[in-house]
Amino acid sequence: MNINKYKHIVSSLAVGGLLLIGLFLLLNGTSQIVHADTGDLFVVPTGSGTACSQASPCSLQTALSQATDGDTIYLAEGTYTSSGGAVITVTQSITLYGGWDGNTTTPPVRDPDAHPTTLDGEGARRVVYIAGPATVTLEGLTIANGKIISATTLGWDGAGLYARDAVLTLRHTNFYSNVIDVFDVDGSYARGGGAAVDGGSLLVEAAVFRWNSAWAKTASLGGGLSISHTLAATVTETLFQDNDAWHASGIYFLGESGNPAPLNLSDNTFEANGWGHSSGSAAGGYAGALKVSNAQARIEDNLFHGNRAVNDYGAVYVYRSDLVLTRNVITGNQCGRTSGLYLHTVSPLTATNNIIADNRSTDYRFSNPAVGVWRSD
Repeated sequence: MNINKYKHIVSSLAVGGLLLIGLFLLLNGTSQIVHADTGDLFVVPTGSGTACSQASPCSLQTALSQATDGDTIYLAEGTYTSSGGAVITVTQSITLYGGWDGNTTTPPVRDPDAHPTTLDGEGARRVVYIAGPATVTLEGLTIANGKIISATTLGWDGAGLYARDAVLTLRHTNFYSNVIDVFDVDGSYARGGGAAVDGGSLLVEAAVFRWNSAWAKTASLGGGLSISHTLAATVTETLFQDNDAWHASGIYFLGESGNPAPLNLSDNTFEANGWGHSSGSAAGGYAGALKVSNAQARIEDNLFHGNRAVNDYGAVYVYRSDLVLTRNVITGNQCGRTSGLYLHTVSPLTATNNIIADNRSTDYRFSNPAVGVWRSD
């Protein structure tokens, strides 16, 4: 990433944040004609019956009850809600495609931009729960308004989505306004306001995480996305903006101690995370954009701009990991002490062609660098 491109990106972020959102949304959907197979099921928000065919689409809950491993469910434009602990629960190896045009006579067309498809927690429940082992793909969906406000049988993880022991792909999927707020519960932990993935593996492509948050009494990890104990994880071409948690407002990643997992982060944008409740907490406010622990990490071609942590690590904190850090821009972030990048017990380390500039430390009692490196053997 050259300097002129860096200046252009930062200027665009400062003047036109909505243009950036529009770019991600534009990339998120293209019209596709698909060929229905015998294992395909079709749903509409007002669906009825049990045929679940293109000619006679059913409800989403009916399709999920009929689906078997390898099936695909096409969701027509509209908003899908439900009752109980989650809007949908997935236990099979299936694919869910949003953006179906709903036409019952011509070959089905998928276009998530023209036909937005939303799974809505209505501020009352988790949106998606995936219980593995299963291989699951979500594409062309918006997952919104999930909320966890007290103890449930499914725990305090992932108000938008919680996946356990799944091989999970999230492609062109948006996570908006999902909230975990269990601060009034003693001993509570919150992980992944937008999405939490525990075990299995994860691929995220061309997604958007915005206005998600996680708040709890003991620890709040990953306002946008929390990834724990996975075999491998990749996040690419994804926007994290306006998410909040006391630790790692954008992404929180934790691999197994002694067995670091591959983590690849490339071509992502982290902007204006950490400006919610965490900004007023004396006990929180660490790693405004990203925290990585116990990983074999490649962090390449990402932009970290305007993130905030009230205490330390304004943008990026990497702990006990192998790290390749290449062509990233870390600018305009702020915190009490190390405002840009902090590396703790990172070895081996390869850092090439990164730009770290214009970050700000606010605790004037200390000498506060933009970059900190600490290692112990």
